[in-house]
Amino acid sequence: MKDQVSKTCEVNIPNMKFISLAAPILFCAAAVQADECEDFDDAAFWKTAGATLVAGCLFETPALADTTFEDGRQALHIAAEHAVDPAVIAALAVAGADLDARVGPDECDFGSFCADTAVHIAARRTDGLPILLVLLASGADADLYGKNGATAIHSAAAHGTGVGHHGIDALAASGAAADRLDNDGWMALHEALRTERPDLDVIESLLRAGAGAGDKNEDEAPAIAIAARMNTAPEALFLLAEDYKTRRFPNGSLCSTDDDGRTFVENLGDNTRLREHPRVERIYQQTLALCGRSDAEETGK
Repeated sequence: MKDQVSKTCEVNIPNMKFISLAAPILFCAAAVQADECEDFDDAAFWKTAGATLVAGCLFETPALADTTFEDGRQALHIAAEHAVDPAVIAALAVAGADLDARVGPDECDFGSFCADTAVHIAARRTDGLPILLVLLASGADADLYGKNGATAIHSAAAHGTGVGHHGIDALAASGAAADRLDNDGWMALHEALRTERPDLDVIESLLRAGAGAGDKNEDEAPAIAIAARMNTAPEALFLLAEDYKTRRFPNGSLCSTDDDGRTFVENLGDNTRLREHPRVERIYQQTLALCGRSDAEETGK
């Protein structure tokens, strides 16, 4: 009977505007030997497997699409982390894989990804954009909480380790909110600014997606104050200052203290390297006046 079934699969993915791949994605479910699918739970399998082999395995053993292996992962999680060919994600989706399944249970062996979905995992890859795009276009939820309460936008925005601004744009277009706090009380924008040289494209994408320079973390520190304390890139501060001005956040966001007793102007005043830029110095002086303080008061502390 199986020989009479056409094994040619055509995957028409909705929302193709997010997909930079040729559409529709075409693959065939090749005839496979049983031993070719034995390593479906192994990273090495997914690093080399193409959609033809994956579809063949799923044709022969459909249960592989949503089997939870001993470490709490399903095939989709492993593919999201290791696959090179994004069409394997489409093959899993067509076979009925749960696109929003979480790695679990909460204390699973694969601890670094516990509670994450395939979207989180793909967003954490610097080369994960094609995988992420196929997941989103196949209907995966872009805005679920994962490990430590983080969303995929947190993963995408992580400096030097995430999928970056194109991933953030795709997630936001698929309904992800950019202003969610993780369990530590930090938004993706806060995390992106916790470095000396933040990724400006990431910051711009987060601001476009709805994050704001005046958005505070759990310690009551607005994003612009974190930038003033942590980074040495004046361009990042300029982006945040323009956003702050455009959105008209309450002045208290700049003048009020965080839980450490610090204000934006104090953070900027102490960042002498950043203040070497004339425009940054103007922002500093303007904020001093806004908050009713003088440079002598700040430097005299």
